[in-house]
Amino acid sequence: MGDLAPRDAVTRAILREMVATGTDHVVLDLSPIPEETFSRRFPHIYPRVRPHWPRVPVRPAAHYSLGGVVVNVWGETGVPRLFAAGEITWSGVHGANRLGSNSLLEGLVWGWRAGERAALLPPSRRKPEEVTPPVPSFPPHLRWAMDRLAGPLRRREALWKLLMDLPPSLARWVVEGALLREETRGVHVREDFPDPHPSPYHLDWTFVQGEPRWHRTNVLEVVG
Repeated sequence: MGDLAPRDAVTRAILREMVATGTDHVVLDLSPIPEETFSRRFPHIYPRVRPHWPRVPVRPAAHYSLGGVVVNVWGETGVPRLFAAGEITWSGVHGANRLGSNSLLEGLVWGWRAGERAALLPPSRRKPEEVTPPVPSFPPHLRWAMDRLAGPLRRREALWKLLMDLPPSLARWVVEGALLREETRGVHVREDFPDPHPSPYHLDWTFVQGEPRWHRTNVLEVVG
C-alpha cells in the first residue's frame, strides 16, 4: 500500500522494523517537502523537528486508547442510567485506523443522542458519593513491557510472560483479555491468530472477591 497504508498498518510495519534492527525508532524522510512549507503548515511540530531535519526519528505512540464500553445507538450501557459516548465506547463505528471522522461521529452524534435519552429520565434521588480515586503507581519497567508486549503486536508467549510480572491492576486485566481474545479485530492484533473470529463476541467480567472472572457474550445479545 506504500504511502496510502492506514495508520494501523504503518504502526505494525514500524514496530516490526524496530524489532528486526534492535533500535527504538525508525527514520521519517521529509526531504521531499520544502522546510519552509513544513514550518508553515505545522508550526507547533516544527520546533521539535527542526534539529533533525530532514530525517526525523519517529516511533509509534499510544495515540488513541480505544474504549470497550458497549453502547447502543442511544449511548446506553448495560448499567441503568449510565450513558457513554466518544472514544471510551464500543459503538461499532470505529476501526483500527481511527479516522478523524469516526471520532467526530462518536463524540458528536452519540453525545447528542445520549443527552437526548438521558434528558427523558426522571431525576435521581440518590446523592452521588464523593470518592477520591487512588493515584496508581506503575513501575517504569512495566510501562515499557506493556508498550512492547501488549501493544499493537501481541502473541501468546509474550502476553503470558508479561502476565507473570503484573500486579492486580487495570494493566493485568488488559493482558488477560488480550490472552482470551484469540483473534485479530480492530486494534487488537494477535500475530498468532491473524483472522477475526467467525462469530463476534464481547469479553466481559464480573468481580469475585476483588478479582475479575471473564466470560464471553455474543455481541448481538449485548447491543440488542
